[in-house]
Parts: sequence; C-alpha cells; structure tokens
Amino acid sequence: MSENNSLEASIANAFCIVGANTGVGKTLVSAGLAAAFQARGTEVVRYVKPWQTGAPQDFDERTVRRAVAWRQEKQRAQVSTSRVGILEARTMVAYAAPVSPHVAARSEGLLKTDEAVLHEVRAFLREQRAQDVFLLEGAGGVASPTPEGALQCDVLQPLGLSAVLVGCSKLGGISATLAAFECLQMRGFHVAALLFLGHDLGVGNASFVAELFEKRRHVLSDSSTASVPHVAVVGPSQGADELGFEGWLQQSMPAFDTLAFALASAEAERTLRTRTMAEQGEALLWWPFTQHATVENVGVIERACGDDIVFAGEGSLFDACASWWTQSLGHGRDDLAQEAATAAGRFGHVMFPGNVHEPAVALARALIKGVGEGWAERVFYSDNGSTAAEVALKMAFRLRLSRGVDTKNEGRTLRVLGLRDSYHGDTMGVMDAASPNVFNAREPWYQGRGVWLPFPVVSFNGTAWTLTFGEDYVEWLGAHASSLTPLVPDAALFPSRESLFAPQRHSTPLAHVYERAVRSALDALDTPDAPLGALLLEPVVHGSGGMLFVDPLFQAVLACEAKARGIPVVFDEVFVGFWRLGFARAADALGVSPDIACYSKSLTGGLVPLGVTLATAEVFRCFLGASKAQALLHGHSFTAYPIGCAVAARAVAAMKATARVQAHSVVQASTPWVPFCAFSDEGLASLAALPGVSRVWALGTVFAGVWGADAGYTGTGAADVVKKLRARGVYARTLGNVFYGMTTLETTPEKASWLLERYLEVLREG
Repeated sequence: MSENNSLEASIANAFCIVGANTGVGKTLVSAGLAAAFQARGTEVVRYVKPWQTGAPQDFDERTVRRAVAWRQEKQRAQVSTSRVGILEARTMVAYAAPVSPHVAARSEGLLKTDEAVLHEVRAFLREQRAQDVFLLEGAGGVASPTPEGALQCDVLQPLGLSAVLVGCSKLGGISATLAAFECLQMRGFHVAALLFLGHDLGVGNASFVAELFEKRRHVLSDSSTASVPHVAVVGPSQGADELGFEGWLQQSMPAFDTLAFALASAEAERTLRTRTMAEQGEALLWWPFTQHATVENVGVIERACGDDIVFAGEGSLFDACASWWTQSLGHGRDDLAQEAATAAGRFGHVMFPGNVHEPAVALARALIKGVGEGWAERVFYSDNGSTAAEVALKMAFRLRLSRGVDTKNEGRTLRVLGLRDSYHGDTMGVMDAASPNVFNAREPWYQGRGVWLPFPVVSFNGTAWTLTFGEDYVEWLGAHASSLTPLVPDAALFPSRESLFAPQRHSTPLAHVYERAVRSALDALDTPDAPLGALLLEPVVHGSGGMLFVDPLFQAVLACEAKARGIPVVFDEVFVGFWRLGFARAADALGVSPDIACYSKSLTGGLVPLGVTLATAEVFRCFLGASKAQALLHGHSFTAYPIGCAVAARAVAAMKATARVQAHSVVQASTPWVPFCAFSDEGLASLAALPGVSRVWALGTVFAGVWGADAGYTGTGAADVVKKLRARGVYARTLGNVFYGMTTLETTPEKASWLLERYLEVLREG
C-alpha cells in the first residue's frame, strides 16, 4: 500500500496545534509546549510545520528553536548538566508571500503537493518513540486552505493526531473558537486541549468557554465517548511584543509546564483505556456470526478514515471487506458527517406516517430518478436490508393476490421462488425465503417456504470467462429441456466480462435452452394448489451464500418468464446495488426491470443504517382501499428517520459523481449493462493460475475466489489467509473457504492493485 494513502497509526503524545483563526498565537503555544516537554525529560521533541508562508521573515520553526534553546540554557544553569532534551524541527514547504497557502501557491507555483507534504510528515512521525513528543503546527485557522485548495483539517485528518486548539481572544472569538472546535469534532479529531493566550483575561472568552465545557463535563457520564477538552489560559496578560520573547517565556513557562503534564497524563489515560478495551469487550459483548469459544485476539479499532481502519497495536489496515460491505465512499467523510449533524440538529427523529420532511422526500426523489428510473414510483423506508426484503415480500404477495391467485382454501399458501444458496437476511420471514443453509437450518422454526432452483456459475480461468454447470443443474436442466445439444463448449466460454451481460445473449441457443427449462419448471411449480407468490433474486452475485457469480442470462430469462406469468419479481440489491458490482442497478445488468427492489448497506455510504424498498405503481395500488386493514401494515419506530435519509441522499449523489463511475459514464449512458472493474484482468489471471485457487471472478469493486476444497461457510481453509493478510496490512473476512476483497468507489486504481497483490502474495505461500 502506498504510504501516501495509508492511514497513520495512532501515536501517544502526538499533537496537532491548530487555531480558531490566523494570528491567535499558535506559534507561541508550539514554542511554549516544545520547551515544556523537552524540560520534562522527553528524549526528543519533534516539531513540524507543513506549510509556512511569509518566509523567510516569518519562520515559525525559528521561534520554536529559540524557545527550546532558551529553556535548555535555563536547565543547564540550574542543574549544572549538559544533558537536555533534543529538538528536531522541520518546515516542509515555505512560500514567500505572507498570505494564505492557496493564494501563495497560485502566485509562486505549487512547490509541493499536499500528498507530498503529508508523505514527509508521516516519515517524520514514524521516527516517534514512546518517550518522544510530536508537535505539528497548522497554518492559519482549522479550515484554512492548503496550497492545493483542500481544507487543512481534511488533509491532516488521516494522521490521527490529538488536537490542541488555540482559541481566539478577540471580540467575536467565542463564536470562532466553538465553530473551530465543532469543525474538528466533525472530522473525528480528539481535541485534547483548548487554549487561550493570557491577554484573553481582559476579554473573557476563555472563562465563558471553560464554563460551557464544565457544564458538558457534568452532564456526560463515564461511559460517554464525547470529547471534553482541557481548557486553560497560558501566558501573562501582556504579549510577547510588550515583554520581549524571553520575558514572555519566563512568565509563561509555569502554565506550559502544567499543560504539558495535563496532556501527557490524558494521553497515558487514553492509552490505558485502549489497552483494557479488548478485555472489557470480550466480557460484555455478544458478537454476530462469531463463535466466542474460539475467539483468540480481539481487535480494538481506534478510528477509520478513507480505505483504512486503525487497530490498536497493529496500525493501519486496508478495510478489504468494506466493513461488512457497507463502505462505498470510505470511512470518516466530513460531508456525510455534516449531513448527519444538520439533520440531527434540525429534526432529531420525527413521526413519519402521514407526514413528510425534506430529507425523506429528497432521497425518495433521488432513488426514483436513479436506481428506480423507468419502473419505480414509490419508496418505502425501513431500517436495514433484511427488513427491506421482508417488506418486499409483503408487497409481492399482495400483488400476486391482486392478480387472481386464490389462497382462501385450507392449506393453500404462497411460496417464494428463488435460487439455491441465495440469502436475504436474518429476520424470520426472509430466512424462510431462502434454501436450507448454515444460517437457518439449525433454527427449529425454519420451514423453507419456497422452491429454489440450481443455476450456472460464472468464473474466470485466466483467459476467458466460463460457465460451470454443476451436476445438480445439468440434471435439472435435462429434466426440463428437450435437448442439451446447444450446450457445446463454445457456448460456455466468453472472451470478456462485458460479453456476459451483452443483450445479444438473449437470442443465443443457450438462452433458448434456459427458456425451455424455466418454462417447464414453472409449469410444474406454479400450480393452483401451490402458487408462487414472488420471484426473489440476489441479482448477479450471491453474497452471504458464498460469493457466487450467477450467469446473468439465466436470471434474466427466469425474471422474464416470471413476469409473463404474473409472478412478482423482487430484486434484493442490498449487496449488489449502487455500483458495487460495476453497474448502478440490477435492471441494467439483466435487462429486466423488477416490480420491487430492496437497497441498504452502501445506501448511506456506510455511515448509518437505512433500508428502502422501491415498488411500481401497480404494487402501491394493491394496498389502497377504504379500510386501514388493506394498507401495508409494516413499520419501525425510526422509519424514514431524517438523519438516515439526509445522509443517504448525499451518499447517493456522491456515489453517482465519483471519479471511477464518471470515467465510465459516457459508455454507460448508451450501454448501462457494461460493468467497470477496479481490478485488472492480468491481476485476476495471476490469481486464477495459483494452485489451490478456483472459481475466481471480479466485478466492480469486488473480487472473490475459493481457496482449497469448497467446504462452505463453516470451512476453515481460508482462516490462515486472513491472518497472513492482516500481517501485510489488510483486514479481511472470509465466507468459509471463499475469500474476497473489496474496495470503495473512490479507492484509487493503484491501491486496488496493491490489495490484489497482497492476496496473491499470501495465496502463493499456500
């Protein structure tokens, strides 16, 4: 992984000194803290200024060096020893004009990119040892622009430094200070201290802010994760200009010594909490899909940003499972956090039935014009993918009844039609809508209310894309098709990923075989005594069922035949939706529009839970009537909660606008069925060629394969793969012997290649 893009591991006693505005005294605070920490016996104080303007007249590094040298001389005179702490100070880039860095870069040229500066800061930070202190001084205010025009707080966020915020002591400074504090919190900064220089005593900003935070401290319990900073006034009421720099230092050092002690103590306490968190979690928590009897090492997640998660004691790991497939835009996005905060402040949660609010309407409009374009007219909100599928089945069954199916006779009930190995969630209704599997078969109430067909599987052999017809599928196909002659080897080989989705496949001999088989099967399955109430599909890829890439032509034929017979078609796009597999929606991939579709997981960019079920006007009309009993009697306390809707509306817009999707927008405008892929065919071919690896494929932001014997979800063959990947900077999960890797839509091609290389390294080792 390129270290320019990796998330920095958290380091104790590493602080980012930022200001509520320019000219508030950041450099004086940096100088005072550097002098105080080196006097505490710190081996090395590292000071860095990423962006400096006004050089060479203004060099903040020079001021810090001067303060530390003055303190060192004082120490030597007092204790008669030459052994004092060391200061290492660096300025990464300096502009001559005394203006904002982005203005200076425009006039003088971009001397270094933000990425290059961050790379140098990281290299300096990685020299840090446990007994050292790291101080980074920002330029201007918290949200001042960098030379490239990004916000400073966004560029510095991945470093994971605790923040020391220098407040504004001027009239109006309270507002500026609190706004800066909230700006930092919105980006996940831990604000360790909020300081005001001594001349604030005549203004009163510090006392007001201190009282405000003291009230918050009393309200918060010990279990709260909210950050309440240490508030202090440092230095005398006169400034350095009045007292002279050394005179100002002389009077300021007691306050800075106290502050350094407070910061070091707080960091030690925070480190201790992190060390004990795993033990506490193991004693208190019940993890999903986890056998507690075999848990060995509990991971402690400190934070996440972009593609990466930071684990205590391990550092930065690439999130190769997209945090259970929810991350489509990366962790820690300030735009989504701001949407959540705005909606929380404006609404909190409000009652939804019979009411509207702007986030719910905005998201519904975006969905109807987006994934529902051309077929959907209504949006029903729920709280996750499983419940979105539950709602979809209720809708589908009512639609089926409205089309003349009779279930009044005793023992006659609607059944679900689906594919083997599909899975739609963990609530009771949709667990019954899946074939027997490890997730439901041990539950005593499971009845399996449906029929599930075998299907052909797609994989990549290194040179071509192939269809595998399992023995169960060939047996089923032979029972329903008049001839298997069209299934010659050439019909099962495809030169490219795109050719699997080409509309021309619908007129091939294989399509006709599928049609005959499906029609024959439905003639036998959909009978008056045992009617089918819905076709429920995970389009293209089965997620939890083993990352199986289903022949899209087979699913398209099945959906078309179901629609022709009046069987409602439901697409469960909880996993595959919103470009996860390289196309916006399943309707584009299959060339068939559903009656109902479900979305969740990446819907909100991975920030908050939300589920939606989209439906046609015909489905909606089935629930209209004079009696409330005819309505869709389904809902949740937090249905259409404004925070979730607002975040999702922003996330949907962001996903649509990502560079990766935009790069294919021209092609997809005329051929929306053409999927993009984050992983090269060359890299995939190398994976397919490895001994012990089988059934490899890649689509959109996902690649997957089977390692060793395919033992299903309970297989342990890939367990060592996960451990070895973790040692190489990758956090991965497997589905038994099925391994997979996943990126976000904004992961760079270089990082996607890096991820695939790590899997190749591990699997080559065997």
